[in-house]
Amino acid sequence: WHRVRCPEPSWRQRYALSAVYAATEQRDCEYLAHVALSVPFPPALVAGLLADHGAFIRQGLELRGAALTASVVSRLRDIADSHIVAQLHSTAVVEHLRLSLPG
Repeated sequence: WHRVRCPEPSWRQRYALSAVYAATEQRDCEYLAHVALSVPFPPALVAGLLADHGAFIRQGLELRGAALTASVVSRLRDIADSHIVAQLHSTAVVEHLRLSLPG
């Protein structure tokens, strides 16, 4: 596994972000990624975005596409129609339990 540098250093502290990746043994161009973070909103939102990135991008284009250049809109449509996340095997939401024990 190879560690991925966080693009924004403050995210490591704020969201406890960590990410690693490894090449699969089946194909040279396939990779597995493991990302862990704690977010201040329902983590199911992130899992939902990953599960259906195309619908998310198309909705954004519908709402704000007029403010973008034609080349950006075209690229986003290509991404929405691609298989960037289509081979996502699973997402898991792990929420910590905070138990208050009598002292």
